[in-house]
Amino acid sequence: MIKGIIFDMDGTLIDTNDLVIGTLQRTVEKFLGYWPQIESFHEVLGKPLIVQLEFFSREKAREMVDDYRREYLRHQEEKTHLYPGVLETLKGLQKKGIRLAVQSNKGTRGIDHAVEAFDLKGVFDQIIAYEDVAQAKPSPEGINRILTAWGFSPGEVIFVGDSHNDILAANLAGVEAVLVSWSLLPPEQFSGLEIHRKLEKMTDLLNIC
Repeated sequence: MIKGIIFDMDGTLIDTNDLVIGTLQRTVEKFLGYWPQIESFHEVLGKPLIVQLEFFSREKAREMVDDYRREYLRHQEEKTHLYPGVLETLKGLQKKGIRLAVQSNKGTRGIDHAVEAFDLKGVFDQIIAYEDVAQAKPSPEGINRILTAWGFSPGEVIFVGDSHNDILAANLAGVEAVLVSWSLLPPEQFSGLEIHRKLEKMTDLLNIC
């Protein structure tokens, strides 16, 4: 019996893909002088921002992070939105008594803004951000902390995400791994991982629980 669901945030609940990729491309062009193709991000999407930018330049990554954040914040109001059915699904799961949490490689500031902007206050009783763990996903540390806080076994919880890091973290924690069909990543990125379910739409969760 499923008692709790842990969600990734960007690319799973909130469509930030165009903003994230566009901001990464502009940042790389500004600092490194070329415009990277979308395919070059397949290896890094879902990882902490500093790791994404170190993929392009270890020497300039810290400076690039600051510039990226300024650009991202400037456009996030107009270029991010919830995926269809997200709010309906979260409210429906709450009514069923399902515990809900977020574990993201996004920073606390970004998560807090999203919770405020998309009317998600009071929806999640556990939120684990990048700064809250010693090791970001794909480490299972964040998932394990939520399991402990809830007092649930891995078999009572599912993790919903869009990236290789999400699915691997779920596998390592022993919880059911659910991949959203709107993931930008190609199937080969999930090779060797165990995906227990694939969501065609977010509201499908209401039939699973």
